Amino acid sequence: MGTEIFHGAPGSEAYQRGVEWSGVCLSAYSLIAFLVSFVLVGLARKGVGTRTLYRTGLICAGLGLISTCLWSRQELLLVSMVGVGIGWATILSMPYAMLTDAIPAEKMGFYMGVFNFFIVLPQIIAAAVLGPVVRHLFAGHAMPAVVTGGVSLLFAAAALSFVPRNDPSPA
Repeated sequence: MGTEIFHGAPGSEAYQRGVEWSGVCLSAYSLIAFLVSFVLVGLARKGVGTRTLYRTGLICAGLGLISTCLWSRQELLLVSMVGVGIGWATILSMPYAMLTDAIPAEKMGFYMGVFNFFIVLPQIIAAAVLGPVVRHLFAGHAMPAVVTGGVSLLFAAAALSFVPRNDPSPA
């Protein structure tokens, strides 16, 4: 198996192998996210700040997505999935930890509800819009969209510096 897995037409044998390999990649990043979630708990207990953990995770995820376009062998995508998995673990936990440090306990339910709304709404919009965007803006090639996502995660890591500090933890 080599580079043909990246260039199969829908319905072709190479395309089917690519779909199967995507299952391996999704499993790998999910396993990494699972394992890293336990490491995050330990790091938080040792005093590593939520911002630092979140920024690190965003950078890992961004570099993981961007690096997917660098490989000519499918096995190397597992290297990318390590970054994506680290990022996924932090994306699922650190924003909530940062929010709980910043809001009063008596308003936690309301703010968590509003926060979840601003997570779900972009996901719905992305699910509805990304297919046509890839089809029309990127001529059916998904890789530019993946790289754009990676770059966006790097911008998000930098933008985290502009979020006001309300928590007692270090950077």
